[in-house]
Amino acid sequence: MSTARLSIIPGWLVTDQRLKGRDLQVLCVLGRHTSSKHGWCRRSQVKMSEEIGCARSTVQTSLDRLVVIGAVERRVVVSDNGRDSAHWYRVIYDRETPESAFQSWDNDGDLSDEEFAPVSGEEEGAPPCRYTGTPADISAPPAGPESAPPAGPGSAPINDSCLTPPAERSERARASDDEKVESRQSIERGFKRWFPTWPTNLDDSETEARKAWYRLTPAERREALELTPAYLRAREQLGRTKKGTVAAGKYLHEKRWQRLGVVAAAAVNPPSVHKPFSKAWQALAISRLLEPDAPMPAMTPFLQQTVKAGGPMADRVRREHRQRWAWPKVSEMYAAAEQFRGQVIDGAIVEAGEGFKSYHVDSAEVQAYRQLYERMEWPWPRMGDAKWICFPLIEAGGSVEAAIETFKATISEGQGDHDAA
Repeated sequence: MSTARLSIIPGWLVTDQRLKGRDLQVLCVLGRHTSSKHGWCRRSQVKMSEEIGCARSTVQTSLDRLVVIGAVERRVVVSDNGRDSAHWYRVIYDRETPESAFQSWDNDGDLSDEEFAPVSGEEEGAPPCRYTGTPADISAPPAGPESAPPAGPGSAPINDSCLTPPAERSERARASDDEKVESRQSIERGFKRWFPTWPTNLDDSETEARKAWYRLTPAERREALELTPAYLRAREQLGRTKKGTVAAGKYLHEKRWQRLGVVAAAAVNPPSVHKPFSKAWQALAISRLLEPDAPMPAMTPFLQQTVKAGGPMADRVRREHRQRWAWPKVSEMYAAAEQFRGQVIDGAIVEAGEGFKSYHVDSAEVQAYRQLYERMEWPWPRMGDAKWICFPLIEAGGSVEAAIETFKATISEGQGDHDAA
């Protein structure tokens, strides 16, 4: 484990709403190694997962998301035998300065030509501030009689504009731009430039789209214009078709480009196979149990008579019939688990299951979950010889019902984001 005292990460990312789960913690692990090899470090995902106490798939998902957001650069390393090896990573603090900025600085009328003229005897490109010594025919001035002021306890400030977080630089620039009053002609030109780029513009109401465009702030209009291509590319990665694209006016009114982080994260979090009774497997099973009952086939005449007669046997027959048929997908999962076959699980469910914990079958927590299943009349997993099973973590002093509700809220939020895209 590293003994580094500090972890250096870009400040603009701390409040970025696109971060999820362990993203910031993974970024901090990489930030502990930024002082060597020009900021590059070669880290194993397995070791990183051990450092922060999570699954390797969680680390991989976080790294993918950080790369998409633009906070981390990755160089893939392949070993001699063709298999993946530990990759190189670098935390990105500032994005590359655009060429237009240099042109603007060069054309700044407040700067004199003398400032940029080469010093006599030096060539352009030589290291700045070279020490040349005191000329031989000029004596150095005497030192003043007063003492130098004591140094403060803190570090000297680094006056480097390149270290200003990109988000802060962007906010300053936009605040300055927003002070300029937009003319109606410029707003209309922006709309006419954007509207034809929307895939469904031929079928959409241009009037409604124009109204939504005019209601946006200048900063929001810039964002809508700049992020539309990225939003459409992210939808394509999720398999969304042109037919499923929302109307132009709805895109503007709901400011859907602001959801780009959610769409991009889903695109880098594809389905994967997970073994029975694992976190992801159990998360999928419980998510299906929380769905409404499926239509059930009628009981046989004999079972109908048994239920009609009432008594303990009637309750048992009714319960078993519901457990078998009300959740057919869960029954299929249980049958596949008996043959040691895993499940292909969506990335959103995998991530939601990261909050689960593995419990021994004889633990008090598992017994509490079994009682909940009986009250809900849910089918209990057929575990065979398995001794460990995963369930939502029960907080100290909490209940299994609260743990299930927390998980339900998590997957409901994820489904809402997914549908919204």
